[in-house]
Amino acid sequence: MESDKDTTSKDTMLPFEITEDTDNIYILNYIIPKDNNKENLKKREKIIWEMYGRWCVENPNKKGFNKNLKCDIIVTFSGI
Repeated sequence: MESDKDTTSKDTMLPFEITEDTDNIYILNYIIPKDNNKENLKKREKIIWEMYGRWCVENPNKKGFNKNLKCDIIVTFSGI
């Protein structure tokens, strides 16, 4: 069953807008560097873990509603 929770709030992960320029990708309040040097790879890894942690707080059952399947799906994250 689909949640009645308002997913347009700024406090929720989805939906969100993705923008980018030549150096960075912007998602929510995260600035993700595009360059593949060691420092930026570490920054991207940190951002991925932060976004996953934020999603887990908002979705403690680790379920998401799939509109195409019309049912909940369990979301897992194995790592980077």
